[in-house]
Amino acid sequence: MKKIKLLLVAAMVAGLVTGCSKFKPDQTGISVKKNGSIVSVIKESLDRSYYDPEELERMIDETVDSYNASAGAKYVKVDQYEVENGQATLQISYDSAADYQKMNQVEFYLGDLASAYGTEYGLEGSFFKVEKGERTDEALGKEAVLATKNYNVIVLEEELLVEVPGDIVFVSSNVEMLGKRQVITGQEAPQTTAEVQVNDSGIPVINPEVMEGSPMEEQEDGTHLFYIIYK
Repeated sequence: MKKIKLLLVAAMVAGLVTGCSKFKPDQTGISVKKNGSIVSVIKESLDRSYYDPEELERMIDETVDSYNASAGAKYVKVDQYEVENGQATLQISYDSAADYQKMNQVEFYLGDLASAYGTEYGLEGSFFKVEKGERTDEALGKEAVLATKNYNVIVLEEELLVEVPGDIVFVSSNVEMLGKRQVITGQEAPQTTAEVQVNDSGIPVINPEVMEGSPMEEQEDGTHLFYIIYK
């Protein structure tokens, strides 16, 4: 993909807070709902020397409209976009995890452990049991996790805050707990002007894939994926 200088980093089309949503993080993150829909909030510093806020908003709308047109329905919706004191906030909602994955061109899985088994999203690496929102000290292999219940699991490659609709029971070794239902995957990068990519058709990719050479938290076995397992 070609690169262009833009403002919002790696998640701009990630799903925004809806009017009645209580998900209002102070950093970039996503909230997965019980029905499988996803709400995303992206917060980034905007350098006006690179892009005019109105021009950026137009590009975002065009990207979302293009996706919905190709999908045949309005599966992705921009709920809010604003720039205040140099801080840009983008909120977008997705009908499904598949829409989130396709729109942002990232690795993302939402389902249960049994369905993930044997696929590219099957468990890999080491895991920690979570009790009352805190990670225990004992590392477990994937066999020990699979021997429990057929829990829900989210598998993703992005570094951001993640909120899930049930209490978390296991996380991979590269995930930090923030509460019973919230985690942070990797370390959040400083808020600076970012590079946003465009696809071969010239359409901005709002949540681009991690570029070669960019930092990524890995487990000891080398996998770059984050695993969040919850009830």
